[in-house]
Amino acid sequence: TDEFDWELFPKYAFNSGGSSLYVVSKGMKLDIELSSNIFCKFDGKSVRSLWVNSTSVSCIFPEQNSPSDVQFELLLEDISLFRTHLTVLQVPVLFDVFPKNAPRSGGTKLQILGTHFVRNYWKCSFAVNTWNNTEIIYMTGTFVSSTSLICLSPRTTFAISEFRLIFLDHNILSDGKLFHHWLPLREVLLEPTQIPVGTASTVTLSGSASWDANLWVKFGQQTA
Repeated sequence: TDEFDWELFPKYAFNSGGSSLYVVSKGMKLDIELSSNIFCKFDGKSVRSLWVNSTSVSCIFPEQNSPSDVQFELLLEDISLFRTHLTVLQVPVLFDVFPKNAPRSGGTKLQILGTHFVRNYWKCSFAVNTWNNTEIIYMTGTFVSSTSLICLSPRTTFAISEFRLIFLDHNILSDGKLFHHWLPLREVLLEPTQIPVGTASTVTLSGSASWDANLWVKFGQQTA
């Protein structure tokens, strides 16, 4: 097997298990019948591979008690084809996003707070509901520390309905309440539109979305 080059990607997995790992051959052809005898071995735990195409197979990483590096080995029955090390990470946890609101013009720096963040491979996903479907916009996440990431909000015509933080194609959290756009003034209905001078009146604001932040309304020089 020395004449064949192999590559494992990604080189990270979560200790909770379930991460998909792909092994690519740069010389050996893999057919479906052959792949049924190929196993991935993680520090003694063997997992049967799944055929992807003529040059690659995939394996699902098994659950591990704690994060640590493990030895990965690709086996054809009892013949070792490839060995390397795999970094096992603790599952990151997302706590909050600040600010929670931003204009649709984009470019707002969003601070993402959590734990067990590592360098590289972060993406922020923003779901935008258009007239006919849902469009997904990805923005690259910048690592700041093990508890902080930065993403820029995208420029969109329609409002963002859901925010996702993604690491190595693994959804860390999906929650529409963590971040959304400001509701533009043109979408707000004010009732009544006229009130008598010198009287205290109740004014109702309504629209197609809600605010998670405090809302202040200014009447002339007075704020309520």
